[in-house]
Amino acid sequence: MTPQHVTITEIAKVSGLTRKHVRRMAYRASQGRSWYGADMRLTTPAKGEWSVEFATLPDHIREAFVMMDQEELPLPGIA
Repeated sequence: MTPQHVTITEIAKVSGLTRKHVRRMAYRASQGRSWYGADMRLTTPAKGEWSVEFATLPDHIREAFVMMDQEELPLPGIA
């Protein structure tokens, strides 16, 4: 099952980008500029790392998270 919120570190790991780059793009996308056509919504906790609403991520990053979840599913045995 895909998460409701993902952290900047998780996005960087899945997308193959640096954490610094993802943090900058997420902040800019939350301020009105889009990142790959997505205006991301950030959740800023009082202490800790920013998180991004999963539904507001760019399509290719959402697909990467979904593919990562599918790899964890067990494959049926071949009869």
